[in-house]
Amino acid sequence: MRNYRKAQRVAELRAFVPITRHRRFVDLAWAAGLFEGEGCFSSSTRSRRKSPYRGFSARVGMSDQDVVRRFAAILGYGSVDRVEPYVSTDKVIWQWRSTRFEHVQATIALLWQWLGVRRRARAKEILLLGRDYFSAGRHQMRRTWVSRKEVR
Repeated sequence: MRNYRKAQRVAELRAFVPITRHRRFVDLAWAAGLFEGEGCFSSSTRSRRKSPYRGFSARVGMSDQDVVRRFAAILGYGSVDRVEPYVSTDKVIWQWRSTRFEHVQATIALLWQWLGVRRRARAKEILLLGRDYFSAGRHQMRRTWVSRKEVR
């Protein structure tokens, strides 16, 4: 019942704010520009006794909460968290992040045409790492590095 109410509320909101194709295109271009300046793709590993683990993430972090929330709303997935500063004089950082590989892939696909050379290279590297990790099965990795030739 809860999902039905949520879906009904989303349908009501969409009736008030019609999203055209042009508007979606402009929003994605804006999101890509923000990601190009403030975002990153990352991969981490944890070794476990029986099986190694590799995690993937896409992140955007900055001190403007409204901008980070708009980015999250445009993509439609991920979470926005408050990150406390290391030093008491620093500003609070708001961070959007998604740690599901499917969401990282979707972020790359949605923003690809507006990403710069360095971000595209990193995106390719992340996709190759994901391909190797998941094609070998979740409990084994064939390779933990990517050569520069494969990235190009």
